Amino acid sequence: MGVLLGQGNSLPEVLREVGQVAEGVPTTQSAHELAKEILVDLPITTAIYQILYEGAGLEETLQSLMARPSRSEEEDVVSGG
Repeated sequence: MGVLLGQGNSLPEVLREVGQVAEGVPTTQSAHELAKEILVDLPITTAIYQILYEGAGLEETLQSLMARPSRSEEEDVVSGG
């Protein structure tokens, strides 16, 4: 599935080509929606969601993800973010 997405195919095209349920696709949507609802930042899940459901480009999305400032998990707990 990743290879097909990397070749520029859309999610519907990939799912047609694969011809079966692609594990993680529905989970990505559910996790993204839950994170928005409870205000939790899940940058990797968000990036995957944008690629799968919003047609974001792989290279641009990866660059954006990697450009994020690093933070420790302790900072997230203390700041509530």
